[in-house]
Amino acid sequence: MYQVLEILMKENNETPADLSRATGIPQNTISNWKARGKGMSAENILKITSHYGISAEDFLKMKQK
Repeated sequence: MYQVLEILMKENNETPADLSRATGIPQNTISNWKARGKGMSAENILKITSHYGISAEDFLKMKQK
C-alpha cells in the first residue's frame, strides 16, 4: 500500500513529514510502512483518504493496479 501512498504524496508535492503533520500519523509509522512493508490500519487509511479527498475504496482499488 505504501506504493499508492508514494504516488499520492508525489502528485500533491508532499513529503512523509508533510503527511504526518496533516494527518496526525506519526512520521515513524509512515517510515515503517515503507521500510518494513507494514500494513496500514483502517483508521490510518481513513486519515489518509480524508486528507487526499478520496474514498477508502478508491485507495484500496489503486493498490490492485
